[in-house]
Amino acid sequence: MSGFFSRLFGRDNSSQDGMKQYSGPYHNGKGTFQFTETAEGERVFEGPFKYKGILGNRDVQARGQYVNNRKEGKWVYQMSSPEYKKTITADYVGGQISGIMEYERHDSAFYNGMRTVLRVTVSDGKVCGAISGNFGEAVLQGTSDEESRADGRWQMKLEDKENGNREDIEVWEHGTLKETYALDGYERSKRKTYPRLRGLVNDILDNDLRKMINIVGRGEQTPALHVNQVKV
Repeated sequence: MSGFFSRLFGRDNSSQDGMKQYSGPYHNGKGTFQFTETAEGERVFEGPFKYKGILGNRDVQARGQYVNNRKEGKWVYQMSSPEYKKTITADYVGGQISGIMEYERHDSAFYNGMRTVLRVTVSDGKVCGAISGNFGEAVLQGTSDEESRADGRWQMKLEDKENGNREDIEVWEHGTLKETYALDGYERSKRKTYPRLRGLVNDILDNDLRKMINIVGRGEQTPALHVNQVKV
């Protein structure tokens, strides 16, 4: 195949074990991956995968591994624009995120230079266990139970040497909010507040996570991830 047609349609190379390699146009970008073919000619992705493309006005990238058409092992997704750069790193088992998922966002210096980090543990399609992160200078810690319900003590701390640190606290019991308050300043004055910590986590899970893991939708089996509250 000539160089022109290789760039236009991509290039397939075969190995002795029947594994083929493709490198060429793929969903508004370029993909490089390995695959086998069924008797009907359907591609079954196997082995390393890389993709770089455009989604709207954003540059996107993804890399990871496939086993029998499903995502497996470590996957990394990136989305960037002049305003920000976002990265998600996640462990997969059988097409589902299983283990640690880490989200990181860097806003450009022009927009405030804020850095956001979120780490959650996922098992059986649910957020369960430790939740931690940084929202600018504020440090978040929380927990969810085996049914993906907010549980235990959630807190966000913000250091302030001039006026004294601020600490927002929410107390949860298997999805039921028991108390929410803040401790302000050097006097640690307690005041009631509106709950917002769970919402900060869910905003990332509901929006950025879902959008970014679907940069490459093939072999993606992860259900919607959400930290739940029991309705009363």
